[in-house]
Amino acid sequence: MCNGDAHNARKKRESLSKRLGATAKAISTRDGHRCVYCQRTAQESGSHLHLDHLKPKSRGGTDAPGNLVLSCRRCNSARQSLPLRSWERVAAAHGIRFSADKVRRQASKPLAVTARAMKAAVAAAVAEERKACAEVVMAFVKSETEESESRVGNGRLPHDHAAVVLSAVADVITRRGTSQGG
Repeated sequence: MCNGDAHNARKKRESLSKRLGATAKAISTRDGHRCVYCQRTAQESGSHLHLDHLKPKSRGGTDAPGNLVLSCRRCNSARQSLPLRSWERVAAAHGIRFSADKVRRQASKPLAVTARAMKAAVAAAVAEERKACAEVVMAFVKSETEESESRVGNGRLPHDHAAVVLSAVADVITRRGTSQGG
């Protein structure tokens, strides 16, 4: 077993569960709040459950929900970066019986989407759109200001340009909506 402080001090060691938030909770729900390998709950294992990569990141795996399953500390630590089929054989030698195919099917099940998760996803999308619009406006204002400075010399955007800025923002929003199927 590794030293927790040394393990967590490694670069990019933010908790996967914290990073994934609602998705991690949905994975836990999908997997029945049990280790997919030994079927122990957090209480039975004596430790919180972890998210385990079916295809380890060291072998090109991703943090996609279909590549993540719930695992107890013992199974997660013992598996390390073994391929799932190899882990199935090693685990069986230690009395832990599971089917790699069944685990893969479990991971491929769709996640339940809660109202809270949906609200968070919509809020994130809206924030992203606002940021994109703000960047367009700032770039437009900067270009208009530079153009005005060359004509006026005072560095301020003339009031008659406000309509042009709003028109540009509306155009960007319309184009984004059309390109995203909205």
